[in-house]
Amino acid sequence: MKIRFSILILICSFTNIFSQEKISEFKNDISDPKFLTKEVIPVVNETTDDLALFFMTPKEVYGYLLNNRLEVVNKLTSEDKRRKYSKLIGYSIKDSTNYNLYLTNKNNNKYAAISFSFDDKSSSINEFEPKGLYERFVQTVTINNIFYLITIIKETSTLNFYTSDGIKFNEPFKLNLTSESFLNRKNKKVSLYNLFTVKSNGGIKSSDVQKIDGDSPSSIEITSEETKLYTRNDKLVFTFDNNRDITQILTIDPINNYSYNVKLFKKPLENLKHSEKQSNSFINDSILFTTTATKSVLVLNIENYNSGKLLKRFTINDKDSITFKNTPIIQEGGFYDNYRELEGSQKFLRKVNSADIGVSAYSHNDNHVVTLGSKKEIKGGGMMMPMGGFGGFPLATIGSANVFFNPTFFAYNSYSNTKSVQFKSLLDSRYQHIKGEIEDNIFDKIKNHEEPDNLNEAKTIFKYKDYFILGNYIPKTKTYILKKFKD
Repeated sequence: MKIRFSILILICSFTNIFSQEKISEFKNDISDPKFLTKEVIPVVNETTDDLALFFMTPKEVYGYLLNNRLEVVNKLTSEDKRRKYSKLIGYSIKDSTNYNLYLTNKNNNKYAAISFSFDDKSSSINEFEPKGLYERFVQTVTINNIFYLITIIKETSTLNFYTSDGIKFNEPFKLNLTSESFLNRKNKKVSLYNLFTVKSNGGIKSSDVQKIDGDSPSSIEITSEETKLYTRNDKLVFTFDNNRDITQILTIDPINNYSYNVKLFKKPLENLKHSEKQSNSFINDSILFTTTATKSVLVLNIENYNSGKLLKRFTINDKDSITFKNTPIIQEGGFYDNYRELEGSQKFLRKVNSADIGVSAYSHNDNHVVTLGSKKEIKGGGMMMPMGGFGGFPLATIGSANVFFNPTFFAYNSYSNTKSVQFKSLLDSRYQHIKGEIEDNIFDKIKNHEEPDNLNEAKTIFKYKDYFILGNYIPKTKTYILKKFKD
């Protein structure tokens, strides 16, 4: 028995070793030892696979340019010019040695571009404020190394798309969607701005949307948001779930003159009263997952996003066991009890129906892992949120870990610090349930590998080529290490 147990430990150890490997290591030899690195910002050149790493300290920025073999080929030192701009929201790349970082203030109404030139070993800052008094921030994306700032004009259906070369912001492309019919939570025609700012319960929210990283697992905290933005094949896909009967999807192609289309998908249990149910959706590749729950039943529809064809439907009733789950029903994130397993579908349905429901999915080895659940409810209403953001830092001050700049790192932090009630299900390529254990995903592998002597503030995680990179700084040796992880 002891021999078998030892062999099992050995196999697990080898599996963890082979899931990651060190691919680059270099000395942070230009950093002033008086100033501790507070964060590291990765920027990947989508054209050349070069990588720029910016080490941010309270006083200065230290930049390292790595080639596509992840060898350091250039360096620079610059004064930190961020000043009143607290949030990093994106990047663009002019050419092989000129990189731009974009920031905004706490109100999301003033912007700055910091340009770094590795050739000149210099940096400059250019500030920008939209001319329209009634513009509201929506999101940012970088496609083919081009940065897009997206805003919406208040109380209208007009989106503005700004691009920048790091020196100035170009005049916006105005996409007028007034001719489209957008439906609010009461099925009345409203402006697009209404969908961005009014929740399904009638509450008001800010106009920015949740950015989804399609390459990595997403936590229920992230997917339970009712307005989301996906980037699929260089197109922008906005989903709106503030109407509990339907999912409204707006797809925009910024590369092809901002052509667009609007789709509407009916959700399960659409005939029930709005007040009796919670609903949401999630897109994974070409598949749309929509779910609706009441106190007594939950239905999950799996549809082809392009054709609208229903591929599979799963149902949970409060009097029956859940036949398609591969994990226990887990409640995580309590103040005094961080992990608890719940018994019975009745408890699960009650919790899901009284909180913000979410569904997420990712593909692995031709199979699909689906998570159903909700943000964890707390007494007195509302949801449990991480104390002070992730890693002890307020979210507004985090650069590379925020959802605007690096959704992969944001997704990892959310996944690793989840506050939710959920279970997972394993489906095959035809969306039939498969029994058995679910393998560790890419975030599990990274989390299991983390080492306590690394500087947490200088950690970063990002997608590179067809794998993920974990970056860690070792203060004792002033060494930065990049490790490769494959799913």
